[in-house]
Amino acid sequence: MLSFLLLSTRPEDTAADEELASFLRFTALPAERLQRIRLEAGPLPSLDLDAYAGVFLGGGPFNSSDEPDAKSPVQVRVEREVGALLDEVVARDLPFFGACYGIGTLGTRQGGVADRTYGEPVSAVEVALTPEGRADPLLAGVPDRFQAFVGHEEACRVLPPGAVLLAS
Repeated sequence: MLSFLLLSTRPEDTAADEELASFLRFTALPAERLQRIRLEAGPLPSLDLDAYAGVFLGGGPFNSSDEPDAKSPVQVRVEREVGALLDEVVARDLPFFGACYGIGTLGTRQGGVADRTYGEPVSAVEVALTPEGRADPLLAGVPDRFQAFVGHEEACRVLPPGAVLLAS
């Protein structure tokens, strides 16, 4: 059975370990089926994506909308390495889940715009499925409207070409 890959950018050990624990908890994957790579700790190693059932890209201190001159050398390296990997993930149509940084990174890499226009404080908001979301099998059984926790400095303001908005 194939493993999943978790790409992490959290420099604090406790935060990185808690993120890993959250992914394990909410995916119900056994620990041996989730390989974590901490991108902030060093260069992304060469990967054989055929060995993975899917890729997760978690959150961290980076934002896709950070001004180029405000980005640290580590952030610039991570964006370059993750960008090349995401190109391959998309070309293969490999399952991908982006949380926080992962959403902005994939969105901007594919031609969307992530910025601080729709950033929000940590809170519970009502999410409404679009007609496309109601028809998508990924959301089968999900109510048309539901409460969800949100909280991030940035959001995808313009979807990449070919992307479909499933909920807002």
